[in-house]
Amino acid sequence: MVVRRPDPAAFRAAVASVLGQTLSDLELIVVETPSDVAVAPLLAESEDGRLVHRVLPARTPLARARNAALALARAPFVGILDADDIAAPNRFERQVEFLQTHADIAVLGSALAVIAADGTPLGLRRYPEDHESIARAMRRYNAIAQPAVTARRAALEAVGGYAERAGGVCEDYDLWCRLLQSGARFANMPDALCSYRIHDDSMKATRLRDTLRDTISIKRAHFGAALDLGDRLRIHAERVLCWLPATLVRRLFLRRTICSWAPSTESIASTTSGQASFSSESRITSGSSLRAVNRSSITCVRLIPGTIFGKSKPDFEFMNPSGSMSLLHRSTLEAR
Repeated sequence: MVVRRPDPAAFRAAVASVLGQTLSDLELIVVETPSDVAVAPLLAESEDGRLVHRVLPARTPLARARNAALALARAPFVGILDADDIAAPNRFERQVEFLQTHADIAVLGSALAVIAADGTPLGLRRYPEDHESIARAMRRYNAIAQPAVTARRAALEAVGGYAERAGGVCEDYDLWCRLLQSGARFANMPDALCSYRIHDDSMKATRLRDTLRDTISIKRAHFGAALDLGDRLRIHAERVLCWLPATLVRRLFLRRTICSWAPSTESIASTTSGQASFSSESRITSGSSLRAVNRSSITCVRLIPGTIFGKSKPDFEFMNPSGSMSLLHRSTLEAR
């Protein structure tokens, strides 16, 4: 975790989400770039021996700070989390287990639960899941969400870690592209194992044009002649976006990339206990998105195909106020 001038509340939540993992055999490495908000007092509140805190001597490019964190890592697997995001409680347990059983995968990500600055759930961002789909998508956009990544440390070190590019913004996208070209394989887990916080001080908000320009530069540098017509048209569209107001571009980005949770209200009813129930179940089709009209626990509901449980009935995917995701089969919900 690399941090500079953190929001105290968001940083505390990020740290707590790592130290509270079901996989307890871990170290949380926090590399701090000096600012007017000191990290040490915030970390001291945890009193956890698994914390490793290093303060860099001066303000440092993000790629260099991430490499400093990587150099301190000792375990074969490295999990990444930004200082304002939240890891689901079983994220590292599940990702390490996946990597242990899929020896060919070097970098493993997941879907993102997108939350507002105050933690309010905004929706879900999905990514392609298998290596071939990820490799195709990389020519158009960053198909691996860095805050949700757990990777093999040896694979990251083999390509030299993060590169200090002129743009200095999309260091993760550049790293994934170099790994891809080295033959490394990728995967994304379908569940949202990280809550990604959208706020006015985030990189996409403060350096949006730099992010777009760096994205274009990386695609041209790594894929060049391999870019097809659709890839090139996307680059032209991104160039146009560089001239639009940042607030508008950000709104368009969120609208395009985050799953909507806006259903027909006639398909949903609520109960005083906060459990969601369905009044017109025949109107709901697999793949549709629903908003639960509730009072407490469940905030968002999405209907997905019932393949996880090996049954024909669809399953329900819940986004809780914390941003964590869970699955519940329809028969279980009906029983409640």
